[in-house]
Amino acid sequence: MSFLSAVKESVVSKLSPRAVDMKCLKVEEYIKQTASVKETDVLRQELQKYVKSQPGLQGRTICDRIIRACNNQLGVGSPISDHVSVLVQLVELSLHGYDVSEALVAQSSPLYMEKIIFHIVKKLSSLEAHNQCSHVAGLLYGRLSVAQQAEDYFALVRSCFSVLWNGLSATKDIKILNSHDKLHCQMQALSFLLLLDTDSATPSISKAPIYTEDAITEFESSFETVTKDNAYFLLQKMQTLFNRCWTGSDGAGSKQLTVASSIYTLSEMALIIVKMLCKFAHYDLASTFLSEIESKLKDLADCQCTAVVLGKWAVKIHSTMKAGVESGPALTECARALRSLSADLGDREAHAVLEACGLVLWAVESDHSNGLSGPVLLAFFSFLEEHQEQIIKVLKKSSTCQAELSRLQQALCINIYQGFGFAYESMVALQLENIETLDRVLLYCQATAGQMMTELRKLSSESLLIKSVISVSNLACGFYNRRLYDQAFSLVEILCRELSKNCPTSLCVDRLSRPFMLAVQTSRRAGHLERALDWVILWLKALGDNITSHMAEPVSLWVKTKTDAARNSEEDIRLRTLHDGFGPDVPDERVMLCLLEEELRAYKDVAGDTSQERYNTLCDLLDICHEDSSHTHLRAVYLSEMAQVVCYQDFSEQTDCTAVDFTHEALRLLEEEPETPENADRLKDDKAHALLWLYICTLEKNLQEGIERDKEKRESREQSRCSAIPIGTNDLDYEDKQKTQESIPVYEGLHFNLAAENKLCKPLERALDEWSALLQSKVLPSVRNPKQTCGSLAVTAALFRLMAKPLKALEAYQLAIGLSRELADAPGCATSLCQSASILLDMGSPDLALAQLEQAEKFLTSVPSDDGPSYLSMTAVLLKAQYCYSTGQVDQGVAYLCEVLKEMNTQRQSKSLYLLRARTLQTCSSYLSLDSDALPQAQRNLITQHGTRGLDTALYESLKLLCSLLVALVGKGLYGTNNNSSSCSDTRFIDQGDNLVLKWQLLSELLSCSMKMVAVRSSCGAINDARLQCLEALKLATKLQALSQCAELLVIKAELELMLGEKDESGIDLDRVRDLLDLCTDFSDHVQKAEVKIKPRKGRPVKKSQLPLPALEDDLKGMLSTRWNNREPIVRDLSSSPPLKVQPRRWLSSLAHEPACPCPCCSEPCLGRATARWAATQADLILQLDPNDAKVSFKLQSATLTRCKSVAAKVGAKLAKLFPPHGPSKRSSKPSLMHDVVGRVYLHMALSALEPRHNKVCGIWKVLEAGLAFVDSTTSHVLGPVRAGLMATKAIVSLVTLAEKKGCTPEEFFSNAWTWNTSKEDLKSEEKAVPPSSLLKKPKESIIKIPDKTKEAKKVRTVPPRIQGAGSSTKGKRLVHMMPVRVKPDLGAFGFNTEVPTLFCTPIPKVKAPPTEQKAQRTAPKIQFNVYEELSPEQKKAQPVPGAPRRTNKPFFKLDFSDESDTESNTQAEPKGKKKTDVPKKRATTRRAAQNSKTTPDPPPAEKVPAKRQTKGRKTTALPQSFSSEDDETVVSHTATARRGRSRKELSRPDPDSLEKPDKMRTIEEETTGLLDISMEQLRASDTETEDNLSKDIDFEVLRRDTYCARDPLSELKSRGHLREAPLTHLSHSDTRPDVQWIESADILPAHLG
Repeated sequence: MSFLSAVKESVVSKLSPRAVDMKCLKVEEYIKQTASVKETDVLRQELQKYVKSQPGLQGRTICDRIIRACNNQLGVGSPISDHVSVLVQLVELSLHGYDVSEALVAQSSPLYMEKIIFHIVKKLSSLEAHNQCSHVAGLLYGRLSVAQQAEDYFALVRSCFSVLWNGLSATKDIKILNSHDKLHCQMQALSFLLLLDTDSATPSISKAPIYTEDAITEFESSFETVTKDNAYFLLQKMQTLFNRCWTGSDGAGSKQLTVASSIYTLSEMALIIVKMLCKFAHYDLASTFLSEIESKLKDLADCQCTAVVLGKWAVKIHSTMKAGVESGPALTECARALRSLSADLGDREAHAVLEACGLVLWAVESDHSNGLSGPVLLAFFSFLEEHQEQIIKVLKKSSTCQAELSRLQQALCINIYQGFGFAYESMVALQLENIETLDRVLLYCQATAGQMMTELRKLSSESLLIKSVISVSNLACGFYNRRLYDQAFSLVEILCRELSKNCPTSLCVDRLSRPFMLAVQTSRRAGHLERALDWVILWLKALGDNITSHMAEPVSLWVKTKTDAARNSEEDIRLRTLHDGFGPDVPDERVMLCLLEEELRAYKDVAGDTSQERYNTLCDLLDICHEDSSHTHLRAVYLSEMAQVVCYQDFSEQTDCTAVDFTHEALRLLEEEPETPENADRLKDDKAHALLWLYICTLEKNLQEGIERDKEKRESREQSRCSAIPIGTNDLDYEDKQKTQESIPVYEGLHFNLAAENKLCKPLERALDEWSALLQSKVLPSVRNPKQTCGSLAVTAALFRLMAKPLKALEAYQLAIGLSRELADAPGCATSLCQSASILLDMGSPDLALAQLEQAEKFLTSVPSDDGPSYLSMTAVLLKAQYCYSTGQVDQGVAYLCEVLKEMNTQRQSKSLYLLRARTLQTCSSYLSLDSDALPQAQRNLITQHGTRGLDTALYESLKLLCSLLVALVGKGLYGTNNNSSSCSDTRFIDQGDNLVLKWQLLSELLSCSMKMVAVRSSCGAINDARLQCLEALKLATKLQALSQCAELLVIKAELELMLGEKDESGIDLDRVRDLLDLCTDFSDHVQKAEVKIKPRKGRPVKKSQLPLPALEDDLKGMLSTRWNNREPIVRDLSSSPPLKVQPRRWLSSLAHEPACPCPCCSEPCLGRATARWAATQADLILQLDPNDAKVSFKLQSATLTRCKSVAAKVGAKLAKLFPPHGPSKRSSKPSLMHDVVGRVYLHMALSALEPRHNKVCGIWKVLEAGLAFVDSTTSHVLGPVRAGLMATKAIVSLVTLAEKKGCTPEEFFSNAWTWNTSKEDLKSEEKAVPPSSLLKKPKESIIKIPDKTKEAKKVRTVPPRIQGAGSSTKGKRLVHMMPVRVKPDLGAFGFNTEVPTLFCTPIPKVKAPPTEQKAQRTAPKIQFNVYEELSPEQKKAQPVPGAPRRTNKPFFKLDFSDESDTESNTQAEPKGKKKTDVPKKRATTRRAAQNSKTTPDPPPAEKVPAKRQTKGRKTTALPQSFSSEDDETVVSHTATARRGRSRKELSRPDPDSLEKPDKMRTIEEETTGLLDISMEQLRASDTETEDNLSKDIDFEVLRRDTYCARDPLSELKSRGHLREAPLTHLSHSDTRPDVQWIESADILPAHLG
């Protein structure tokens, strides 16, 4: 700028009035004179002198030629900057001289010189000489601003702007000019653009504001923040520009432009400047700037520009919103200003107003993160309404260009869209709390929603359309979240109807579906279910060609809506299908099939009962895929689905077919379907599904029939009980009938066998084979639904496990694991792995189970768990606890178990977690069953602190939990006895979600827990409880027709009956097992069923009507069709009929099979286990029935061991095939599932070998060595009791052997260890006073035997022992006074109080015995008496018991007894300090009486007397209790003829005040034959002996009290068994548990040995 001023001053100062001559040369000459800087400067000086002399016309020509020469020089090459500067000075001087000469002569051509200067400006711009270019451009602007607007005027002005602006744009990336200089040049360029805004120009909208905005943006971007100095500079340049436009180039000597032509353009440019100033919070500068412009406009044009006014309000709104102050009044003023505008605004004024409105919108948008309050939002809506009205007015004018119309159309849509956005943000920010405000907001949105969609159709803007749909959907969602469902629907309905009319193709399906989803959901929540279903149909229609790929969400809402209708009992809505919803406008068949399949799939995901809805949908599917259609494969699939629905609910009113009929028809169609490479995988999968459901439907049918059969029998029993003759005074027969009634239903339900079970399971095995063939390629097959296939495999495995086929279950789980891996389903894979591990643990393969658990843990690490440990993770931890128990790692196992117990108390309960809790309680029971060495008290406390008090309690709680879960899942009637018809609930199983697999897992767990409960109860001595529990489990297994479970449970029941002494019942149970496993009779219905037409009818579920009472013919028909199992007749009175011949007992045929036999009984683990247990139990039974059959028993026990070995080997081989070992060194271990059976057999063989005659059959030492070697080879704690029993047996044999070597009895062997010893004289006197007995005397002194059930004694004699020595016998005939010594009770023994002979039990009819062994039964009720026993070996031959009738001519007595003992429960041990001791109650039949009594040598066969079947009484579940030596007041009578089988409770030293007087019992007939044969001399002798030896009795009583503990184990051993030919005793299976008893002996004996 200083250079240009100097040039100007030098030119003016050197001008003089004297004329200087200058030659007029050609242009070429002047070009030569300007070729260099020096020559150019010489020419400039010469021209300067010439111009001062005021040249005439010649001067004009010279100046013109010099200017053109300079123009030429600027265009040649790239002159240096100094040369350019001199040339610019020469041009300016020549232009001045030209103007001076032009005043003398009129210009011939307008804009001649301006065009030449334009070219100079252009060339300077191209040379990037921006300073020189700006100077020359200023000269040009001065000439153009006063020039006449000729033809080329606007073109020249537009060209000048373009040259200058483009030249500056080229330097955008090159820092040639600083920001201030560049802004100056840009403003200079904009001044040329403003020259176009004149009245004579075209009335188009000026582009100056657009370029102004670009310049401001560039200026702003050059600074990090626009400071106040920068803002001042910007405002100064804008003021210069505005002044130049308003007053001319320099403000003097030029005409004044019309303000109206540029006022609105300048106001728009001012608004742009103001916007930039507001960004950087220069509110004062902005307000002052606008105020100056407003005052200038008033001075020049005397008008008020609304745009400037709105700009001022925009500045205020921006400042207040930044400060957090309400801006509602300012927005109201803006709306008022717009409302005051006239209707006929000019284009430029209207445009300026719209730009000002845009500034207001920007001010509101700049800070609205917290939303707008209600008043501010309503004021903003008022402003928007006025703004939209102004836009619409401009759009209606035809003079507006198309580009502007498009821009305004977009602005209008954005304006409406912004209203929805502000409303939603304000609602989300909870600024809209007033209901009235919400109503007004909704009213505005409703009014503008349809308008927005209409205006959007005129605009081809996909992004804006998507934003608008989103904004309306968001606002409707806001109303929905506030539960304003009707308001939300009224808003979204407008949008959905517009989209339904003409949905833009650019709108994606997800964006399209959202408003329809809101329409459906708002209708559902508002209770308009019918409307919701209609909108689902509209939604599906709006999807068009995308209906099949995006139908899941609308169909899911369709199903949920119908579920709501079901809750509201709106049946018409509930039963409507999608086919019904479309009405006459049904899509094509392919689409309809897809929709209905999706509807069916959605019903399966619903937790509630949707059987009727699924049924109706399947009816539509079957109507489309009718019999004559080409969709035979699909029809088979739908028939299989129909079977699943009909299986669990009665649809007899809507179809004539059963579930089994549907599956058979489906299988027929699938078999007829030709297999192709395309459908091979799907065909196999569908066949497998159909076969699976054929099995399930058959199983469910059997279950339902079993439940109905039990219900009918209960009702009939109740009716017969009401109509029957009342029970008499004797309740013994009632107890027998009650026991028979408990067993008969079980026996009646066993109308199947191995052949029937194989036939029943054949579809299930075929299904597994189909899936095995499908999944053997390890590639994801192209099946219909892989997830469903995976779930079906889990169901198949659960069914196999329920049917006790663990190997098949493992195979199914392995297939499920492989498929889950292909599907990347980590939870499903982990579930199958955990189930496999559980089965392997049950089979005794902990190593394989651990491998499965490790894989499951890897999958669980990828499963996210936000709410703590998941069900699967806790299951894995519990299985690790079970693994540790199996391998003996108790410490680690307790830690795992406590972790699960802790989590179970904090987890949210569900059906799966309840099942897990039940399993956890069973694991707790297993750990608590360990002895104190394996499980110390500290670790035991860790388990019990979680509420588990004992092993029996834990199992009971687990069983109770499983029963409750079963009732909740399937209702009553399937398990348990408390299911009377009046209390049966209407709960029905719902086959939805995981319920199906859970049901079978629950039933399997219930059977397993019941077996564990039976084992625990029986081991504790609660035999009756165990038997009842076994019966309940057996009933369930019978209903399921689970052959393996039934067989094992029957064997268990036989064992329990044997413990109770019920040999006949035990034999019957074993025969039932043999019938199940050996008979091949087919009991299935062979009636040819007529062909059923598959024609289901849609409808409603019909309430089941009460069935009429069956006719008599129907009852008889049912009885005739029932399979009755023959029972051996029970002879009540042998005198009335001849004895029956005992039939020979038959073995199981499978026991004779070869070891490699592949039959189920020899190869399947559970059936093999059942057969092994059968053989072991049969061996025990045979030994008890006839001790002489020891060889047969031994053969059965040997067969048991062989069977266990072969089954274990086969199972191990199959497991190795399923789980091949990895690595050459790893070997597959044999499973230990048969170890408990093997251990038990060894123990029983050892116990039976204690008797010498049995010892010949099987050497006891060999048995002990083999048994102990086997037990020592395992680490499991299960065999701990077996090992203790074997060790105790070995100790007893060793002691007896040592005693025989020393020639003494075992009691004398320990005499030195006793605490007090009597002298030999005292012992001799005691021997005279006190006779020996099996409990109170040494066994070698006196051993009296009584006949068993087939033999009768003719002579009583002693038999010397036969184990390595002989013992002496005591001779002499005498009656023995039984001393009041406290001993463990024996079966059939009475104990009497020493003071009052109180009777506590109901007697049963007497058993005939030899007269020498009979006692007088009638005693005085108030006198003390003594019971005597004949022990003389020299007695004369006893008279045999005649086989006479029961009636006798001898008189009989009627006795009154108390009946209170019948209701007594299990006895419990009293505290140590008390003097009362409970005696466990026991009963026995005649058979057991014969076993527990002493026997004589075998008589001749001709004198055999058959045994009588004795009426049985009630049994007890009390544990055998140990007693201290202080309890010495109880007298026990061991006569063989005492009453047996009725238990009672003895009290020692009772308080006279506490004794209750005995009540009179019902009178029964007593057999007195032989009882009165006792001579009076014997009775007198007894009384005399009692008086004489009174003092001795007292002393001897003290002796016996002190010596009891030392003698108890061996004495008790002798008292419990069959003493035949030796003092060693055989432990009877019927009255003691070997493991418990021998553990006691093992604990006692070492104490005395030490």
